[in-house]
Amino acid sequence: MSQDEKPFFVHCKLNWEAHSSGWRRYILTGSRDIELYWNPNRRCLLLKGSIMYYWQGHNFSFDPQGFVEAINHIGRLIHLSLWDGIVEQLEFGVVFRVETSPKNYIMKHFAAPKEKLNPVDNPKDRGKFRRWEGKDVTLKMYDEGANIRLKQNIWEREFVVESGWRPECDYLKWECRYNKLSALNGGQDLSLSDLLCEQWHGFFKKDLMHQYGRLHPLRSVVIPAEKSVLKTSDILLLEEVQYMINRGESIESVRKRKYEFVNSLPLTKPDKDARKREIKKLFDRIQEVVECPWNLTSKIEAALAEEKYPIEGASFVKKMRVIIGEK
Repeated sequence: MSQDEKPFFVHCKLNWEAHSSGWRRYILTGSRDIELYWNPNRRCLLLKGSIMYYWQGHNFSFDPQGFVEAINHIGRLIHLSLWDGIVEQLEFGVVFRVETSPKNYIMKHFAAPKEKLNPVDNPKDRGKFRRWEGKDVTLKMYDEGANIRLKQNIWEREFVVESGWRPECDYLKWECRYNKLSALNGGQDLSLSDLLCEQWHGFFKKDLMHQYGRLHPLRSVVIPAEKSVLKTSDILLLEEVQYMINRGESIESVRKRKYEFVNSLPLTKPDKDARKREIKKLFDRIQEVVECPWNLTSKIEAALAEEKYPIEGASFVKKMRVIIGEK
């Protein structure tokens, strides 16, 4: 900031001051706290926290108008316009209902090695939360109902219900955290006002689908209901085939590898042919499930299609700056 600009911290609480580095941390209390880091020597102010948690106590739903009001409110409290501030990190995601426990979907998604996404699991999450760390992004999939019950008390949950949450239903959240937002803009910084433009909102919606495409829902084989065709050898083969198709192979390629292994054995040709016929019978009974029940593509698309984003670029941002000026 320029020399004549200075944050107004009367409404904030000084949390700590590091004399060696010059940084001070303040807390701005709302439904959830916002952290403000101020360095008077560097003329730099950093804000850290969730705007929607600060404003409404949850992020089950996102209201663009509420977001704008929250930014304006914080700006009025500290006597600064925040719209020209550079956004370093951003989370963008959607919440949608699922037919069964969210854990079933979460635990049945994985990333192919080529995507270079490192899965991070915490045993304490018990399958209700999983994230994948990649270059500049972190992908997250979690049980939104469990998240609400963990972070909101009984009184606060009433406000989430008003936003559409039904405690008896199952909800899943798919989210992308952009750890270095400038990487999306050719290395150029993005201001808060830039992100209000519908062009960028459309980009994040499209990219959320792209990021989901980097994961793969668990592909499954049809499990026969008849006990007679579920011998131990069948079970072992079904498990192996399901494992291999989830690593990118086809059922046919697994079958061919079995044939190649038989060819390497010290057997006569008639014996090898006999073993191959037995293997063929086993593989002829294996079928892949056509429609994967864990694929979330259509649910994410439907949730994004329902989003209404009434902010219309620069004219709206200009209007918000006028409001900031009317302290």
